[in-house]
Amino acid sequence: MHKNQEEQGAKLIGGFLRIVTGSAAGLLVCLLFLGVCAWAVSAGRLPASMLYHLCLAGCFLGGLCGGLFALRGRMGRMLLIGLGTGVVFFLFLLMAGGLFFPSISPAEGGLGLFCGSLAGGGLAGIIGARPRRRKVKVYRK
Repeated sequence: MHKNQEEQGAKLIGGFLRIVTGSAAGLLVCLLFLGVCAWAVSAGRLPASMLYHLCLAGCFLGGLCGGLFALRGRMGRMLLIGLGTGVVFFLFLLMAGGLFFPSISPAEGGLGLFCGSLAGGGLAGIIGARPRRRKVKVYRK
């Protein structure tokens, strides 16, 4: 195996590791947000009819924060890394939902949660992309 192939493999593994750790960080942010929302609903500050909308907002926020965490210090392919973080974040949510609530089907709002987490990760990829600096031509007389 050539050295370039080894370096590319190491970069690929590092990118996947960033996506997984970013998704885990997004999951923690989502759980904290939903914990605060659950407290607000139980205290009567928010109506219980907003639970699905709050879950969508939590997925978006978790995908956004996870994507920004995964993109820190990374250059290149920002949108793909952000979208990948959103997808892995949704898979974490799906896995946790299957473990704790086995009787719930994914058809009960799973598409909205997927779109929310994907949109959060995509927005992180767009925000994290730095504009390339243009070379300024200097005209001399």
